[in-house]
Amino acid sequence: MSIPTYQLHHLCIYEKSPRNAMWNWLRWNHAIPAYYWEGSADMHHTGEGGVDYTFLACGAPFQMQLETGPYQFEYERKWFAEHDSGINHVCWIVPNAWDTIEPLTANGATVAMPYEQFGNSYNGFVAIDTEGRWIEIMEYVGDFKTPDVEFYPVGPAGLQTLGVVQLCNDLDAQVKWYTEVLGQKIIHDARSDNDGVVYLADNTYDGRQCVSAFATPSIDAEHALIDRHGP
Repeated sequence: MSIPTYQLHHLCIYEKSPRNAMWNWLRWNHAIPAYYWEGSADMHHTGEGGVDYTFLACGAPFQMQLETGPYQFEYERKWFAEHDSGINHVCWIVPNAWDTIEPLTANGATVAMPYEQFGNSYNGFVAIDTEGRWIEIMEYVGDFKTPDVEFYPVGPAGLQTLGVVQLCNDLDAQVKWYTEVLGQKIIHDARSDNDGVVYLADNTYDGRQCVSAFATPSIDAEHALIDRHGP
């Protein structure tokens, strides 16, 4: 069975004060391509909570999403109660989200949020990879799409937000899983004895230049974070 293209879309950060936090990014020439709140007509509403998404982007297709409470689902509120503000998940766009459930779970992933159709916006689910990271798998529906920003470096420094670096416990195992199960390719390998960093990309890298990196913790603060929150 061929592996569909898992296209890196955004990094979601749970943030209790997103309108304050976003200025840390905006001063580095980030733009706000989209903002969705619980009154947005396109958004599916569960009745459990609300939607508050602020998307940020900088000179490339990869985006960051600042999300704040009350959140749509109880499992999200439980995560925030345990971890507070922090990285919650990485999102991947696929042609058909439903078709990825069996291959992911057959290779060790578990499902945190079952597949759901979110009205006329997107369909998808949230899985947990083999080290406990949340990964959102989604497909767009119809003409809905988080707007892209213009794709060229911005500001005097020529900034581009290309992707995310994630800490892991077993670097070799995670590189193997993401290449074999999500079809990522290695574009730069700087590891030795299961230590270091590896940069991965999907097969649209030549056009989009979005990167997902995995690394082992290298400083005390990183070790403390992974001990407290996990990978």
